[in-house]
Amino acid sequence: MDPQGNFVYVGFRNSNLASYRIDRNSGALKVNEIANLLPGATANAVRTDASGRFVYVADSTNSGLYGFVVNRRTGGFTATIGSPFSSGLGPSVLSTSNNFLYVYNNAQSADIAAYWISPNSGVLTAVPGSPFTGKNYPAHYIAVDSAHNVLYQPAFGPSSSTISVYTVEPSTGVITFKGFTAQYQEIRAETLLPDFSGKYLYLVGAYDGTERSDVAVSSFTIDPATGNLALATGPLRVASPNHYSSLAVSP
Repeated sequence: MDPQGNFVYVGFRNSNLASYRIDRNSGALKVNEIANLLPGATANAVRTDASGRFVYVADSTNSGLYGFVVNRRTGGFTATIGSPFSSGLGPSVLSTSNNFLYVYNNAQSADIAAYWISPNSGVLTAVPGSPFTGKNYPAHYIAVDSAHNVLYQPAFGPSSSTISVYTVEPSTGVITFKGFTAQYQEIRAETLLPDFSGKYLYLVGAYDGTERSDVAVSSFTIDPATGNLALATGPLRVASPNHYSSLAVSP
């Protein structure tokens, strides 16, 4: 969804990206435009930048990143110069912070690639030092709290789960590992999402830490100085063995 809440962008496994207009009264969706990606492309993740001017698609099959310039009046899009951009192997998750895009590469030693987004064209340029290596058996997810310039990544240790904390340098986009937070929980965190205010982070994971256990939902308060997390609610147990989870937060 774009930051203004007017459009939804959906990637499909048939090499397409679709734009939908949201009816603000009813919530109904209307197709605006469909863009074709490369043949055989798998759109694993779709994300807009913070301004809503650009939308990016991770193609895990061809290890590429597609960039599009958005017409914020119509929700339509055109490809950015140089798109698709080369990424690491198996890009599967996208997250943004101000003028930077972060990509989790599932098939390349579990690394995190970082790119500067040109505010004029949407063209991507690799951040110095990218890609960055995840810590402590990193899980297949990342999330950025852009209010405090912190990147989070779940990590599975030998005996417990935890969440890695990285600071984001706002001028360069470089991330630096600072430590672990929310340690020693049994829950295997799989999906994280900060709210729009940067006060809370929500988590979905496996309730008892096993692959096909029930789903657990938790919330944490975010320390604005350190980015560390303190449990606020949960874990709430949901009777579902579906571990392919996702999260959305309403402003």
